[in-house]
Amino acid sequence: MDFGPSTSSFYMAFGTILSMSESHWEEKLELYRSFGWSEADVLSAFKKQPIIMRISKDKIRRVMDFLLKELGLRLSIISCYPHLLFYSLEKMIIPRSSVIRVLTSHGILNKDVNFYSICHLSEKKFLEKYVIKYQEMVPQVLQAYQGETVFGD
Repeated sequence: MDFGPSTSSFYMAFGTILSMSESHWEEKLELYRSFGWSEADVLSAFKKQPIIMRISKDKIRRVMDFLLKELGLRLSIISCYPHLLFYSLEKMIIPRSSVIRVLTSHGILNKDVNFYSICHLSEKKFLEKYVIKYQEMVPQVLQAYQGETVFGD
């Protein structure tokens, strides 16, 4: 898989592979394929973030469904940024995407916001940059962040 044996990725990948049976590995491959990823896509994401194969099948399904169906992210974006699969749907992905949707609908942000960079921000930075900064101009932004609005409203 082209991991250098002295890299931390090698050890994460090695540990992941050792911790799984072949049938469990195949089940995870099949799950990712069910979303449209090719085996090459899965292996590419695995090389970037080996522990994507350790995420529970339920979490993979829920996060992938949301990212693809609700946010409309392309598969190539998710495989490029496999770390998106680690974030909590309820605590991070939905609140942040709701805030971004509110700000976009008010014309404050453009629709081409890089969702990975939004998730990559610390909680404090996200609040400062997207909630506190705009809460007087767009009061719904705080409600969206707190989950008081349904996603997509």
